[in-house]
Amino acid sequence: MTLSARVAFALLPACLLLGVPSLAQQQPSPADLQKALAQLQQMQQNAPKGDPVDFHRLKELLPEELHGLHRTSIDGSRTAMMGMKVSSAEATYEGGGRTINVSIVDTVGTPFTAAPWAMLGQGYEQETDDGYEKVTTENGNLVHDSWQKDDKTSSADIILGKRFIVTVSVSPAEPGEAVAVAHELDLDALAQLAAAQ
Repeated sequence: MTLSARVAFALLPACLLLGVPSLAQQQPSPADLQKALAQLQQMQQNAPKGDPVDFHRLKELLPEELHGLHRTSIDGSRTAMMGMKVSSAEATYEGGGRTINVSIVDTVGTPFTAAPWAMLGQGYEQETDDGYEKVTTENGNLVHDSWQKDDKTSSADIILGKRFIVTVSVSPAEPGEAVAVAHELDLDALAQLAAAQ
């Protein structure tokens, strides 16, 4: 295997993560690899520094009741690997044949986790017979909203303060319902956790 081939193989996962279109269909070109590497480096330089918020604090932001459903499970964790630290909390809400899953992840110092949506920050929208997917900006935060018709699942990801990823899925649901549920969470309190560090 040539040096260029080894480099392409090593960087391919990162390029795919960043959503370089041509890489999903063909072998990456040197230009694609250079662009992806530059974007990764820029994201790392601009990422907030410090340690992630204690996951116990994140768990406190997941209420016992959400969108009319009761919380049936909650857990949290902190992970450190290869110099990257991430904390997270997640909860499940159920009732009336409906399920809501919510997670909050603090990716401080590890911006690659949010890369797929960050790369679409300038605006993205797609609609098919199976549903839709779009990325918008609200108050400086990226919002990824999708809906699948087959199982009537609404999903949302909000990138808050360039470090927190709030993910919500609701099933069965109406289009855009996950975004509405995400806004029922105390996102202001979440942003203040970062400011308090």
